[in-house]
Amino acid sequence: ERRHTFHSSCDNVVDITRPPTTSSENIFTFNDFVDYQDRTGFSSTSSISDTPKSLLEKYSNLNHQELVELVICQQRTLDLKENKIRDLENYIDNLLLRVMESVPILLQKPYVPVTYTR
Repeated sequence: ERRHTFHSSCDNVVDITRPPTTSSENIFTFNDFVDYQDRTGFSSTSSISDTPKSLLEKYSNLNHQELVELVICQQRTLDLKENKIRDLENYIDNLLLRVMESVPILLQKPYVPVTYTR
């Protein structure tokens, strides 16, 4: 059985390696973001100025529509991962419950193995 991995498939949504667009497409730049923060009073817990320049440059050539598509794809990926985590937590809870019901000594701290004499 092949395991499903959650590598981001969002890299295929938009080409983040293409050169910046020279047409009149709406490119959202770092300065646009700073202006937006100033106009709206928006602030996040981590400032964009804390973001490495290489990461900012990676997305600087994307227009608004491409950024929206990328965000939507990332949100879907995040939702899938959250669902997988929830399923694994439920599985572990059920497994622990079964151990508690059948062999609770395994959970004893410190574990002292039972020795049987022959």
